[in-house]
Amino acid sequence: MISEWTKEKLHSIAASCMALEVSETGFHKWKRGLKKQKPWQILLVSIYEILDEFEENTNYGIERIQLALQQKGLIKSYSTVKRALMKGNLLHESRRNPDGLTKADKKAQRPENIIKQDFVAEQLCEKWLSDISQVLCKDGRLYISPMQDCYNGEIISLVMRDNMKRGLCIETVKEAYRNTGAGNGVIIHTDSGSQ
Repeated sequence: MISEWTKEKLHSIAASCMALEVSETGFHKWKRGLKKQKPWQILLVSIYEILDEFEENTNYGIERIQLALQQKGLIKSYSTVKRALMKGNLLHESRRNPDGLTKADKKAQRPENIIKQDFVAEQLCEKWLSDISQVLCKDGRLYISPMQDCYNGEIISLVMRDNMKRGLCIETVKEAYRNTGAGNGVIIHTDSGSQ
């Protein structure tokens, strides 16, 4: 037997649906859907687990979160991860400097660009590429300077320091020569940073 309170509630739902010009069936379907978790909400739980794993994970962007999810066996598209991060208010601006880490020395003579965007080499130790990258760590910053051989993409030297003074770059070049035994004639291409 339906109680008076239930009858009144059903009547008010019917009246409200009629006033809003929606079907009662649609209203009840919508109400049932409120109790179900949405796929992005389930994904957000996994994302929070990744972020809570280590303190450093809080600076993860879309790509890193996507990679961490893949390592947990959850294959999600870039847009799906982005949407979940947006809904969870976890999407933050990139802290990377869009202009690059190193700045050109305006007083120094600019070297000639011998490579001219041709990063293909016919043999080992013909063309090398180098740059400086910054790595944010728990207790500060580290600067890493790799040297890559254009012939096969191999990293032939890698130096890391807590500063990005010219000694970092000099040591990278010295280590590359020590590791490869290269002679004269190697073209070393970097940006025009002051180092």
